[in-house]
Amino acid sequence: MNADTLKFARTTDADTSYKAAEITVDGWGKVRAAVYAILAQHGPLTHDEIHAYYREAGGRRTVQRIRTATRELVNDGMVRRSNLLGLSFNGGESQKWEVVS
Repeated sequence: MNADTLKFARTTDADTSYKAAEITVDGWGKVRAAVYAILAQHGPLTHDEIHAYYREAGGRRTVQRIRTATRELVNDGMVRRSNLLGLSFNGGESQKWEVVS
């Protein structure tokens, strides 16, 4: 276990929290890369649509992690809001995201 793992683990939880934190540290950049690649190939997309492509490709993270990765890519200037809206899986309006060209 390293310092990065400890940032994500809950110190009051069982060993499973530490195991989950190790997965988080190892997969952090992979999710961002996957979101960027999906948007580059299929965008503009909603978070739910990105997550569907991600899961189809074998990804195991949640839609919440997809949202976080998208926000990180926005902060890095690599992704932006598009002018389009889509529908979430529950039928509500949802922002579409695209790669900055």
